[in-house]
Amino acid sequence: MLKLGLCGWVPTSDDVEPADEGRVRRDTLEQVEKAIDIVRRRRSLKAIETYEQVKFLVGYVDYLRRGK
Repeated sequence: MLKLGLCGWVPTSDDVEPADEGRVRRDTLEQVEKAIDIVRRRRSLKAIETYEQVKFLVGYVDYLRRGK
């Protein structure tokens, strides 16, 4: 969903400023929240419920942002 833009497009690194060290960008959190909301509506309210799952999504959005 994130890669296909079904949660809105993730801006590439040319479009955005980097986050401070150890902090998550606000637009990254918004993308992750959209993805979680969609998955929970389609699958189950219990989908994506651990810190590790959310951390993976944050990392994946950052990966998409770098354009690799």
